[in-house]
Amino acid sequence: MSCQETTEGRQTEYEFFQQLLANKKIIDCAGPLTRIGFTSPALAALQVALLKIGLTQEYLDNYLPQVLDSAHMSLEMCPKHWIQHAQGLGTLGAQHDNDTWEQLAYYIFRVVCLSNSWDYKEILNYTKSVKSIKED
Repeated sequence: MSCQETTEGRQTEYEFFQQLLANKKIIDCAGPLTRIGFTSPALAALQVALLKIGLTQEYLDNYLPQVLDSAHMSLEMCPKHWIQHAQGLGTLGAQHDNDTWEQLAYYIFRVVCLSNSWDYKEILNYTKSVKSIKED
């Protein structure tokens, strides 16, 4: 299942935070659709990490892959799901001492923030707040 657009046009960090609070299910989308480009090695590393957490080889096919040239491809997801994947990659990278996964997590997170004109520090604070609210 591909991500669904939940907002048209620009969305502030706070509006994204409000959507995160309102859409509590993991499968619920939040934010404007965001396309991120990957080199072949980065995409391969992402696929290996996703397999490691139990997703299928075909999982990324659901996110509108677009071949840019022979060495680059892009995928489109909502920011909520990109950030969830970045958090998972970062955790997996730390657990397995894999710098590639940790760097890929950082790349995904920063590109999502840049693509949406968001201050990454605000998004970090909001995602931490959402996590703590859900734990209460």
